[in-house]
Formats: sequence, C-alpha cells, structure tokens
Amino acid sequence: MKKTKIFDFFQSQPPVANIPCPACGVLLMKSKLNDHLDSSCSSIVLSTVSVISISNSSKVKNSRVTSKRSRQSNLETTDNTVSNRLSLKRQKTKINKNINKKLFKAVEQKESDDDIIILEEKISSNTVIKFDKSNSVGSKLSSIQESVTLENSNLIETNKNIGSSVDLISEVDKSSNICLRTTETYEELQSVEENIQTEIDLNQDVTATEQKSSEKCPISPKQSLDSTNVQEDAKKMFENDNVFSELSDSNENEEKKNDVKSYTPYYIANFKHILESVLNEEDNQILFNDEDMKSIGAFNTLSDAAQKLYVRLFQRKYKWLRINKINYPDITQDPHMTLEELVKTNLVDSGASDIDLETALELLSLPEAKNLAKHFNFNSGKSKSDIKQMLLKHCKEHKSVFFMNGANGISNMMLKKVRQTVGPCYRISLIPKRVFTRVLMLFSLPTMSDDDEEAAGGQQQQLITLLQVNKGELVFPDYKRTKKTVIFYNRDELIRYEEARQLENDIFNAVESKNFELAKDLYINAKEEFEDQCTSDFADRAASLPSFLKRYTSFHVYVRCMTQGVEVFQKLRQYKEAVSLLKRLLKQTVYCQDYKGRWYDRLALNLEQHLKQPDKALKAIKCALGDTNVRKGHRYSLLTRALRITKSFDDTDEFRQQIVKEAAVNEAPKVVIRGRLCPRPVIGRRHVFISSSSTADVDEVTVLGVEQLAIEHYRENGFPEGIHGEGSTFISIYALLFWDIIYDGSIPDVFISPYQTHPLDLNSESFFQSRKDQILCHLKTLKQSTSEELSEIVKTTWENHHGQASLISWDHFIDLEYVQGLIRCFGNDILSGICERLAMDFRFTRSGVPDLVVWNPEAQHVKIVEVKGPGDKLSSKQILWLDYLIQLGADAEVCLVEAVASKKLRKETF
Repeated sequence: MKKTKIFDFFQSQPPVANIPCPACGVLLMKSKLNDHLDSSCSSIVLSTVSVISISNSSKVKNSRVTSKRSRQSNLETTDNTVSNRLSLKRQKTKINKNINKKLFKAVEQKESDDDIIILEEKISSNTVIKFDKSNSVGSKLSSIQESVTLENSNLIETNKNIGSSVDLISEVDKSSNICLRTTETYEELQSVEENIQTEIDLNQDVTATEQKSSEKCPISPKQSLDSTNVQEDAKKMFENDNVFSELSDSNENEEKKNDVKSYTPYYIANFKHILESVLNEEDNQILFNDEDMKSIGAFNTLSDAAQKLYVRLFQRKYKWLRINKINYPDITQDPHMTLEELVKTNLVDSGASDIDLETALELLSLPEAKNLAKHFNFNSGKSKSDIKQMLLKHCKEHKSVFFMNGANGISNMMLKKVRQTVGPCYRISLIPKRVFTRVLMLFSLPTMSDDDEEAAGGQQQQLITLLQVNKGELVFPDYKRTKKTVIFYNRDELIRYEEARQLENDIFNAVESKNFELAKDLYINAKEEFEDQCTSDFADRAASLPSFLKRYTSFHVYVRCMTQGVEVFQKLRQYKEAVSLLKRLLKQTVYCQDYKGRWYDRLALNLEQHLKQPDKALKAIKCALGDTNVRKGHRYSLLTRALRITKSFDDTDEFRQQIVKEAAVNEAPKVVIRGRLCPRPVIGRRHVFISSSSTADVDEVTVLGVEQLAIEHYRENGFPEGIHGEGSTFISIYALLFWDIIYDGSIPDVFISPYQTHPLDLNSESFFQSRKDQILCHLKTLKQSTSEELSEIVKTTWENHHGQASLISWDHFIDLEYVQGLIRCFGNDILSGICERLAMDFRFTRSGVPDLVVWNPEAQHVKIVEVKGPGDKLSSKQILWLDYLIQLGADAEVCLVEAVASKKLRKETF
C-alpha cells in the first residue's frame, strides 16, 4: 500500500489518540504518521487478509491493545511460530525484478511441475513474522524449517482451515480485533527484494536447503490448495474490501471471458423466438409440411456456431460467396468447418463446380479480373464489369481452340482457371431459405402505410425491431388481438403470396437500378401468374376477404406488380402499351381499388400529352369523376387537367361548367420573404440559406433550409414556437385525441401482430365504417369541450402511452405542457375538423399537410404555413388542405422564399 493510500485510509478512520502503523504496528498520532512512513520503517507485513474497517472507537481501542500484545509476542517467539508464509516458485539464480505493482494474486493454481504458485496463510492468535536485516541466512532457514514442521502439525489439527489459501475469514471473524492490512506496493516489495538478496547470496545452498526442507515436510494432496475454493472464498472477501478491488476486477474479467461462449447475440435469439412463436400457433401448423419441418429441424440440431452463421448468411443477399467473404470471428475461427456442418444438413450449398462462368467472373476481385484478362492476352486497364463483358464476349465468339470443343473449349478453360482462383464457395440453400422467409413473414405481416414501401421486404428489419424491443428501446401499444378471419387457408396460398412478394421485390430492384428491360420481363411473368391464378379454386375465397386483408393475397401483389409495369413502359417510352395496361387494370374491380385515382390520372396524362388524344383523355376523366374510388388529390388533379383540355370550350358547355365549379378552391394568402443563399453548395440540399443572425464578419454562420428560414421569420414576427413536421404534426394531434378509438382491439383482424404501430385497416375505407359511431360521437365531444377538457384528454394519452411506437411523433414535442399549449391555440372547431378529415379518409389526407405550425402560447394564436422555395409549386393535395383549413377558419398561408445572392463570406466554415 502506498504512503498516500495509507494516509488517506487512516484519515477516514474515527478520531482516536493513536493509530497503529499498517507496516510495523507502532502506535502513532495521525500527525506523526506521515513522518513515520518517510522514515526507515523496514518491517513489512506480508498478508492477503483484507483490511477490516473499524466503525467505532471501541473496536479501534481493542485493535490497539491487540496490536501491542502482538508486537511483544513477536519479539519473544519469532523463531517458534509462523503465522504468514509466502512460497513462490522463482528463478533460483536471482529474484525477479519485474514484480507486478498490483497485489499478489492468490487465486491461481496449476498443479504442474514447472509453474506453481502456492500460497498458504494462517493467522495464529497474535503473532506476525518480520524479515529483519540482522537475521542470518542460516537462522532464517532454520526458522523456516521449524515453522514448516509446526505449520504442518497445525494444518493436520485444523483440517477445516486448510482447503483454501484464503480460508482465513473464519480466523479473522474469531479474532476481529486483529487489524492486518496488505501493504505490498511496488516500492515495498523492491525493498524486500534487497533485504532478501543480502541473505541468500549463496543461491545454490539455499536451493539445496529448500529441497531438503521440502523432503522433510512434504505437503499431502489433501493439504494442496484448491483453486476453486480459493476463487470462491476470495470473491467473498473482495466484495466487501476496496483493497482487493483490482484483484476482484481481474476475476470478473475472467468470468466474462468464460461467459463469451454462452453469449447469445440478438439475431439468433430473435430468430429462434420467431420460429417458436409462429410454429406454436395452431392456425400456422397446417402451413408447413414434413419437408418444411425437416429444414426447421435441421436448423435446431445445429451447433451454436453453425446456427449463428446460418442466420448471418440468411440476412445477406442471396448469392454465392467466397469463403474469404464469410468472416465472422465472433462466431467461429474456422468458418470452413462450420460451413461444412451446414452443408451436411442441406442448409447451405457448396462447391465452385456448380457455378457458371458468368457468376464465377462476378466473384473475382478487380485485381484478379485484370490478371485473368492478361492471361488471355486482353487489355486489363478497364473496370471489372468491362472485363467481365469482354471475356464473356470472347468466349461466345470463340467457342473452341485448336479444333477442340466441349471440356477443352475456351469457356471451360476459362471457367477452370476462375474456379482455381476463387476457391471454395458457399450459398444458402434456396428451399430452406424460402421456408424461413415464410416463417418470418407470418410472424409480422407487412403493415406499412404505403404498399409501394413494402417492395424491398423486411426480414432484416424484423430482427432489428425485436432487438429494440428486447433492449427496451422500442415499446408498442398494448392492444387486444381479435382474430376472426383466416388469412391463409392452406400452404399453397402462403407459398403463392410469398412468391408474388419475391417477384415484386425483383421488379422494384430492377426499376431502382434502371434495368427497365429486366423489369419488363418480370412484369410479364407477374401478369401471366395473375391470369393463371384467376381461374384457380382459391380465387373466390381471396376475393371474399375484407378489403384490408386482400393485400395479403397473391392477386393483390400481382396487381401492384402490373402497376409498376406501367411505369416501366413509360420509362421505355412505350406509351401505347402503358395505356393498354392501365385500361386492363381499371377493368378489374376486386383488388387495389384505392389505386384507381392513380391509374386514371396516368391514363389521362398518357392520352393527352404522349399520344395526343385529348378527346380520349377527356372521356377517361369523365369516367374517373364518376368513380367513388377516386379520392381527393387525384380527383382535383383530373379536374385541373380537364380544365386545361376544355379551355377552348364555350362557357355554356355543361361539362365545362361542372368542372369549373368543382375545381374552385379558396386561394391561400401568400407572404414573401427573402433569404441569402449559401455561397457554397451543400450536397443533397437544393436550397440552403444563411441565417439572418449571421453576418459576413463572423467566424461561424448558420445555414438553414427553407422551412427553418421561415420559422426564423415567424419567430421574429410574434410566433416564438414552431414545428416543421408536415403531416406528422396533424397525425400526432389526431392520435393524441383519438388513441382509444384507433387502438381499439375489439375490431376483428385489425391487429394480428404484437409489433404494429397502427391497425391494418387504417388506410382503407373500412376504418371509418367499422368505427363510425365511435368517431362521430367523439368528434361531437371535441367540439363541445373546453380548452381544459381537451388538455385533459391529451394528458391522459401522454401519461399512459408516451414513447410507444405509434402514429404519434413524440420527439416533435418538448413535453406535455408544450403540446397542451399548442392544443389550446388551435381551438375546438379547427381540431375537430382536422381529426374528422383524417379519420374518414386517412390514406388520401395524410399527405399534403402544410409544412409548419407556428404559435404564440400567450396570445393563443396559431398559424399554419406551407413553405415553398424558389421554383416550387403547390401540389393538388396541398391546395386542398389549405382550402379545407381556410374553410375551418384557420389562419393558413403560403410562405414563398425568394433567394438573394449573398456576398461571399470572408471566413467560411461549412
């Protein structure tokens, strides 16, 4: 123990007259302790007993008396008894100079001939051995021999105290007045070494003497230290002793290292949880046959490492992988062995022999591809894709060499060369992969708000969502799940749905990568599958499902695929084909009926602009206006197109008069503000402005988007609070006021998974129909409520559900008082009007909401603002929302931001 630590320790003790020195036991005043430690206090007490904290003055007094007796006894019987003995296996030629600065660890023992650390300690009643410089080596050895003999007899007599080197707690408990402290610091041990070095100059004699001593007093196996008991006893001591904190930490670290093997990562734990949850559902058991269960059973029989590796591969893109690309050191240090285990269970495919030339070339790295090109005498100074196409073209044009075909052809020669380069390759087996994909799909069927957002799938997101739930980072609303309808009647229906989703995903990826020819071929496959399945037996059952559950049929998915086909035709400038496909989609009246507004709008556009057939376009518009499935924004867009087409018509034309009347809206007032453009462009941002608080002479400037610039403007004009949330602000207010209705679990089939942020029918017309009475009654209550009553409704929802994953964007609001202040500023009529619009037609009114809500809590005045930057125009849905808000009496306006060239700043920091 260092001087400073000893001093600090005794400073914390109760005020007493004298304090025993931890090294030599001399009673000292606190004020003299510092000088004493600086003097030649050479007595070092070697002990592994923890410091016993003395909490009252009476215990300190007893300890002082016992220490005095101990010193007297030591002077008289030093050569008769040994209470502490440290036996360390060291180099015989010299004392190890690199002694660790930490305490000696008495918790490690390996019964080997080369490296043993034996620590035996026993405290007699009140004796302490001291290493004195005046003792000779001979007398020291004699004392050691006598002490060994005495110790051996004591060990035999007290068998209970021998099991562990730290089994000293019972002795300490019996003589609680003894206050021994561990004081082995690096400096003290160094002085001990010097003392001992002078006593054992004749190392060979000492070695021989020690060997004889060991022969005279052999330690029986029963007396050998049990390392397990040492660790257990030491751990008990360390929990209540700060002196051994470093040693305790080391033990905890060792335990953590031992627990690494049993650690279960989130992805494997959640994967198993999903398997168990789905397969335990009675309705799901008929969706898997014996072959499917064989694949699941094969996974369950794998070793831990193999299971972890399989789930990792399952989450990756389905393709061949070289073994050097399968690197998970936290799972296994020998991936080849683990992969072979997966191959034996048919969960993973193996072998480069099954890979064709095109796929094999894709596995090459760029340097490897260049070397291959050089091998076949081609210029290698190109990209990997160019080299691949060049080599494939060469193989196609020159199928043979030296009149040799077949195995000796150029393609096979090149393939053999590539296989030698890439080495072993592995790919997850397709059939088991599809089985597990269906399991994940059943666990949490897609519940996204927009069908188009689902195309990329969600296997990885499911595991991440479960991880967030397990860690407490994500909490879903607590709702009741009332199941009435069977979505998948049998295994074939589930497989068809899964195949349709995969095809949709492929089309989505092809369009994203601008591979429109491939996307066209995939669309054709989807159309053919749709036509074939329309004649199947289960077509009628699928058509009878509730509208919001039809989306879980293959028919609904194939119709979405054909909708993407329209976009593909337009990208390829094949407008006639696009028009033909749109007419085909409009004829079917079962699936994706809420897409009709989009289909009609696109049909009128293609007929008018691309095919130059305005009469047919106007006819399509007339049909659309008579279809109740065409809602809000698309209807207004069709009206404006009709106005443009009929611009040359007489004012007396009946259809012209009808569309002019229906297309009339309240024009929102406009305010123009100016913003200084940032002189340096920002990647990913169209317009970036400099804050009005920044000048050209400051070292730092603040850059803002158009919305933030507008908030800054309104803050300077009497609206200190503001949120840029667009639709999420209104949706959050709606959910705060309508929580109990939105998450009503008594409505059948709307909640099928414990991980939903909203009911499945939220985006369908059935949402309002199935809750019509509740919604109308609550709207009436809101209109008649006072500001205090509205605040209480918000308070109840906030306190009961704050932070839950739902329609509410909790991060928009600082706290409850913040959102209550906003609610009071809105007023009853505006609040109930906003909620009514969202409740009756959520899908087509959730977008187009103005960008900003700014308010003054003191004046209780709120302003709703749509912000438009340079060159931006209002969309149809935005025009309709502004019109609706103005009709409710809200203060709504459009803020136009004009860009002004800014002088270049002297110091720029962006």
